[in-house]
Amino acid sequence: MKARDEGFCNIVCMKTLFFVFNFIFWLAGVGILGVGIWIMVFKSDYKSLLDSDIYVIVPGLMIAAGVVVIIVAIVGCLGAVKENRFFLISFLVMVILVFILELTIGILAFVYSNKIKDEIRITIKDKMNQYGVNDDVTKSIDKVQEENKCCGSTGGSSWNDTAWRQGESDRLVPDSCCKTRTDECGKRDHPSNINDEGCLTEVEEFFHEHFTILAFAGIGVAGIQLIGILVTVCILRFVEEY
Repeated sequence: MKARDEGFCNIVCMKTLFFVFNFIFWLAGVGILGVGIWIMVFKSDYKSLLDSDIYVIVPGLMIAAGVVVIIVAIVGCLGAVKENRFFLISFLVMVILVFILELTIGILAFVYSNKIKDEIRITIKDKMNQYGVNDDVTKSIDKVQEENKCCGSTGGSSWNDTAWRQGESDRLVPDSCCKTRTDECGKRDHPSNINDEGCLTEVEEFFHEHFTILAFAGIGVAGIQLIGILVTVCILRFVEEY
């Protein structure tokens, strides 16, 4: 027998609990994989407004962790079905490693969610100076201004001393500042024509919100993995053979 003779109910109950955990673990892997892809694909339009690549690195790590979690959950199920100690020990080691990775991702995202406002306040003016020169930055700023009905960092006047404005002969603000965007509509900066509310707060809230989502996802899955570590240690008590 591969399982120790400590009562049929003990090993059956532990295996049932282990399978339940693995299903939850697998769902968590799918979940963090989905969150990472969602951030990278659908919520990455503003990433050019940051100087660092942290907004790409954290979701990228989360996608990698999600794939690993799905694979690890399958290994764990094989180990439990076969009552194979080697599979279970391999599962335990991998869960511990993924636990450390997810906890690191969660803490990193949480710390950065609180630092992001300071970085944006420092970099926003430099990004505005790159408008019209750097295509990625230009697209990001236009998208921010159009989606949030805002203009510049603190309003239309914040474009006055930018490099873009100094080299622009006609337009006072980018066309994306206009309430109804048309070609050359930025020539008239009257409140009836442009959105004069600044974008700084909107950008800060966007990054803070999404880093917070990443933090809770990472730390939440790490919590599930901690339970899995305890369950695996318990089931290993009942399995003797490799």
